[in-house]
Amino acid sequence: MQLYFTDTRWLARPVTIGDGTYCQPALNPSNDSGSDLVDGIPFILADDGSYDIALNRFFSECPSMRVRSRNSLKSYARDILTWMRFLAERRTKTIWQANSQDVIAYHRARRQGPAPTRISAASWNRSVAALEKFYRWAEQGGLIVTTPFAYRHVWQRTQGTSRPVAVRINQ
Repeated sequence: MQLYFTDTRWLARPVTIGDGTYCQPALNPSNDSGSDLVDGIPFILADDGSYDIALNRFFSECPSMRVRSRNSLKSYARDILTWMRFLAERRTKTIWQANSQDVIAYHRARRQGPAPTRISAASWNRSVAALEKFYRWAEQGGLIVTTPFAYRHVWQRTQGTSRPVAVRINQ
């Protein structure tokens, strides 16, 4: 699996295949079809070059989910790619098949593993935030039945109110 970033400058360049040179169709990166192409949006290709439409749609929808910083989006993409590689190499699963046992194993590998591969608590928390956002998005979109994370409900007071509200938090 490899991580790439959209570069719309390549849309206007001719492509040479064999003996022929072909011009790309007139693609407007900001068209009215709802499939806007934006520079810098990450996408992941599988080892065989295949493109998972649902997975990559997540990255293009991140700005509407409060992930507006380009650096945050890149970090999310790297975290998701690392998770996907872990699942493929150590658990023989795809991102769509993960469960809570996979999350526990991932935590052991990333937080308790040998020094060169161990990450800090802050990096772990950012990684989990990316994965949790992805899985909540997938669950709400009907792409998965349940997320691989365990949740519990707690009562919290919100700003400006004196009454507590039930909030779902990741354990």
